Amino acid sequence: EDVYAEELEAEDMCMMRNVYAHRAILGDRCTILGELKYVDEIRLGEGVRLARQPERVTKMEFPE
Repeated sequence: EDVYAEELEAEDMCMMRNVYAHRAILGDRCTILGELKYVDEIRLGEGVRLARQPERVTKMEFPE
C-alpha cells in the first residue's frame, strides 16, 4: 500500500509499497517495496530493506 503522511512513524516489521512523507521514522526490519520520498528527515531502524535509495525532495504534493 502507498503511504502519504506529514509525519510517519512505522512499527517494526511493517511492509509498504511507496512512502511519501515530510518526516518518516521506520522501525526495525521494515520493507519498502517501491520508492521512499521525503522532505525533511528520515530515520531508519536496523535491518530496514529498501528497493531503491531514499530520495529527498524540496516539496511534497499529496493526492486529494
